[in-house]
Amino acid sequence: MILVEAHTLDRRFGPEVLRVKILKSFALAIFLSIAIAGCRQQKSPVNQHTAVSAEVPCKAVSPTPPQPLAFPAQTPVACESDPVYLEAQSLAHANIHKAMDLLEGAIAKAPDSPKSAPYYLLLGKLKKEFENCDLNQTNSSLDNPKKQCQDFTEYAKARPTEFFYNEVGGDYLYRGFHFAELEKRFPTSPLAVEAAYDFTKLSQGGECEGFLDCYIESAFTPVRNFLVRYPDSPHTAEAVRRADDAFRKTLWGDVWKTEWTEIKDPNKPSDYYDPVNLKKMVQDYEDLTGKLPLRFRASAWETVAYYRARFGENEHARSLYERILQQNPDYENNGEIRKKLAALK
Repeated sequence: MILVEAHTLDRRFGPEVLRVKILKSFALAIFLSIAIAGCRQQKSPVNQHTAVSAEVPCKAVSPTPPQPLAFPAQTPVACESDPVYLEAQSLAHANIHKAMDLLEGAIAKAPDSPKSAPYYLLLGKLKKEFENCDLNQTNSSLDNPKKQCQDFTEYAKARPTEFFYNEVGGDYLYRGFHFAELEKRFPTSPLAVEAAYDFTKLSQGGECEGFLDCYIESAFTPVRNFLVRYPDSPHTAEAVRRADDAFRKTLWGDVWKTEWTEIKDPNKPSDYYDPVNLKKMVQDYEDLTGKLPLRFRASAWETVAYYRARFGENEHARSLYERILQQNPDYENNGEIRKKLAALK
């Protein structure tokens, strides 16, 4: 480009002017080269700073283990360039002990580093998988579970902050310690949501012994606590379904008859039924529903409205059914809701 420009300038201005123009052109070219090189050198630190402040050191990708692990597959987190994470993930099937030791060692070196957040999540999943393997080796996804899980009881006994003894079952269950640590240390990380949802799936232990509201409470409370903190997340739809199921799979339909007892009057207590506790949970669910994004409210309102009607609170039930029709006109169950609304009128 400079040679072409020189030929043109020679015809227009003469040799002296030409030399000045050429020198200026070379100077400009050198200046631009230095400036561009400087900009390129500064890009990397800026991007690194952004990644750290966002506390997302790893991208969400689908893992590719030889077999699917038993821990939830819908929220896998893999560190594409993190050798510690990748090695622990690859060891998870064949040597769960070594995988857990590797992650614990990395966490111990930098417990508050954002880079450790995915370590906490994977470690929590592995601890829960270790518990699952002990409880049901036949369905374990680990290689040679009989050998890998034979020392689980001793392992759990030595870690009382991570596992507790379930007296009813005579076994040890994972507390979700590493999920809780992830939430506490990295509350703004997207991985905190994943840890909180994994926490809802922990074994609770104990035994309801036929008390109906206990079965509802044990299934409802974990997802309620999650939805209170994270009302709009990738897990909201599933959490709402689980909350609905907590009520509907225990007491639903025109007759409340279970293998333990029959509830003829939902407002009267019996040996296996406490209406006060049930009504409190229904109220908790209604309060929670109002905080959810509109698109998730219809089925929850339907559940609450059903119980309001069973308690004889027909006006309250009508208002909820009408709210569904008005605010969620595309809800799949609106045909049935219209029938219920007509029956209440």
